[in-house]
Amino acid sequence: MNTTLRGLFAALAAGAEITPSPISKRRLPSGEEVSLLGYGSMRMPVTEAAKADERWNGRPSTTNIDQAELTRQVKYMLDHGINFFDTSPAYCGGESESRLGAALKASGYPRERYLLSSKLSNFAPQQWTAEASKALFENTLKNLDTDHLDVYLLHAIGVNGFETFKQRYIDNGIIDWVFEQKRLGRIRNLGFSFHGDPKCVEWVLEQHDRGVYRWDVALIQLNYVDWHHGHQNNPNNLDAEYLYRELDRRGIKVMVMEPLLGGRLARPG
Repeated sequence: MNTTLRGLFAALAAGAEITPSPISKRRLPSGEEVSLLGYGSMRMPVTEAAKADERWNGRPSTTNIDQAELTRQVKYMLDHGINFFDTSPAYCGGESESRLGAALKASGYPRERYLLSSKLSNFAPQQWTAEASKALFENTLKNLDTDHLDVYLLHAIGVNGFETFKQRYIDNGIIDWVFEQKRLGRIRNLGFSFHGDPKCVEWVLEQHDRGVYRWDVALIQLNYVDWHHGHQNNPNNLDAEYLYRELDRRGIKVMVMEPLLGGRLARPG
């Protein structure tokens, strides 16, 4: 890590006021301007008591999320031009959506000032029915206190192979249902996130090319390791360069997860 970044992190840790440069913006397919940086809610701040507990496994859960600190962080992001917040019903022991929704409400900012992204995280077999998957979507809206999502993603479409993907999204008809929710305006931009079996991403891109299911956005793992060594680093991933190229040439907007590989690239050596 270079000395400039070390100095910045030290200043932030000491509570110093940092005057940031204006945040660059991009435009979603639906037209809204979105900050180049977003706030990912897979990991949330935890209480000091949780950090001191030797039994803590490093993951936020129902009992250890520091709601006051989360609200402070959310408001800080909004105050400084970051308007994109990503979550999932699977994150933080099932607490991420409701905790984020509460923090956004406490921030004092109106709904039109920020963009919300969540996912259809129907990983468990009991969630593969159309009814259960629809209930996940409706609960997401309730947790985030909103009538629409700016981005909604089929979550990790390659996990556990193509047959699982089919059962989660195709055989139950839910893929058609989420496109109907987009038509109704309850979803503004529809897409998918990808880990795992390449056959799954090949299928969704083939459907896009045929005009059957036209995707607006995709969330992929992209950083300087995964760019050329994603498959080498994890046999269940494709190289980010390949994914980015295939998405970009189709006009599917790319969202980035794990830019620092879950924090590992911020701690070299």
